[in-house]
Amino acid sequence: MMRESNETIGDENPRHKRLDAFIVRYFPLVIVFCLILVAAFSVVNSISEIHEILYNICIGFVSGFVILGIICLFFIDKPVVKYRYFVPVLILGPIIFSGIMFYRHGVDFSPTAFISQFYLFFKGGEVNFGTLLMGCYVIELTIITVAAAVSSVISAYFRKYFSKILIGPIKNNPNKLVIKVSNWLFDIPEVLDIHDVVLEPEADDEKFNVRVFYEMMSGIIVSGLAICSFIFLSPYFVNEMPIEVMLMVSVFLSLFIAALIVPWHIVRCIGVKAKSDAPRDVYLWKGMRRRLTTSAVVVMFFLLLFMMLAYLKMDLAKVFIIYASYLAFIVVISALYSFMYVNSFYRRFKNGMIESFDREKQAMEEKIIRESKKPM
Repeated sequence: MMRESNETIGDENPRHKRLDAFIVRYFPLVIVFCLILVAAFSVVNSISEIHEILYNICIGFVSGFVILGIICLFFIDKPVVKYRYFVPVLILGPIIFSGIMFYRHGVDFSPTAFISQFYLFFKGGEVNFGTLLMGCYVIELTIITVAAAVSSVISAYFRKYFSKILIGPIKNNPNKLVIKVSNWLFDIPEVLDIHDVVLEPEADDEKFNVRVFYEMMSGIIVSGLAICSFIFLSPYFVNEMPIEVMLMVSVFLSLFIAALIVPWHIVRCIGVKAKSDAPRDVYLWKGMRRRLTTSAVVVMFFLLLFMMLAYLKMDLAKVFIIYASYLAFIVVISALYSFMYVNSFYRRFKNGMIESFDREKQAMEEKIIRESKKPM
């Protein structure tokens, strides 16, 4: 039986559904646009080194996702926490932070110069209080827009397509390819015959979910430190890449780390579990997390191995400065991203996944019945 929707009655086409349709239709063009930006930056900057290629890739994709995020912000539904409560914080926070940084440390302080570069990248000129403040606003706007873009893309594609993968492990599923993909993604042993997949979604009181906020925040911080450590500890990057460029690349990469956290987290939140003849049910999110984590570790291991073969010398003081600076940025990124996700996406994303799962499972059951009635 289909669960009752939690969306407002009478709203046949809510804003997030229009956003889903826009994302599914135009996101491939966004990727093409990002690649064009990468090529344009590469030609303009005349790149020749590996770290320069990585920097231009980051700039190109962040720029493209910022533009997509601005569009997405016009489509998101009403947030859980009203704008009048958090917008003043977003405005006053950088002013207070910039005042403390500038009047206590001055323009010669490295973090002051680095933050200013986010604004000077567009304008050019000397570092002062104005550039520091505008740099904070640029960072803040970049995090918010990329968070909106990444969250919109994940929720749109998951609501439309992922339910097919969730019901894939059922042994009498007519789609054999989906069964194979599901068993691989959720790391389900071949010896298990899954006869049903059900949901046990977490309770939703329609308030700001603090627990999900902290889970997302901690997941982004831990994953960011793990992934970017392969840059910070690479002799090639340490010796060849300036500190400010290395830190900027790490910050840009961190904006997309949530794409590794949100998928398995939403599967956990809707409580997807597979029933079989085994004594205990199989929670699909656990296998999905193992699969994503293992794949990331393998990729990062080969990247580290490749870079260590390039150079064998390391500047430990530079590594320490990078870690200390990055830790401050990843905390800000994770806090803003997690707030944006929980406040504007999480509840409707979860409810949309439940509705999509119910529709897909009902359609599969009807197809199985039709197949069984066909003459042999």
